[in-house]
Amino acid sequence: MLTTWELIQYDYVVRPLNPIRLSDYNEMRSEAMKADKVATDSGRLRPAKGGTMAANGGSVSETQEMVDAGYGQSGGRAYTPDGDEARVPKPKFHMDKAKNFAEREKPRFLKIMFEDGDDGATSRQEIARTLIKFYG
Repeated sequence: MLTTWELIQYDYVVRPLNPIRLSDYNEMRSEAMKADKVATDSGRLRPAKGGTMAANGGSVSETQEMVDAGYGQSGGRAYTPDGDEARVPKPKFHMDKAKNFAEREKPRFLKIMFEDGDDGATSRQEIARTLIKFYG
């Protein structure tokens, strides 16, 4: 989702790193959290109105690096390459890395939103086409 879809929302929760070291940014972030006795950092990142975000080495990428290492969870909303809006919910967060990895293995619902056509209804063919792309 982060590399091929246009993000319109990125939700996350992360905890300080221990004992690994990731990027300099994440190391500073983790040390700052520890200094202030912060157990978790959670948030929602959004683009400017009408825009989209991308994971290009900034806040989204750095936070996702912590998530990928097991120190958090993430989810979000984005436009797929075909223009469909999809939502991937954030899994339940645990302070334990192993539990975070296990939580990601559980089934999650991918939610896809459809725009109504000119007649006020979404065509069955459009819904089927989109679902086949994701699951077929």
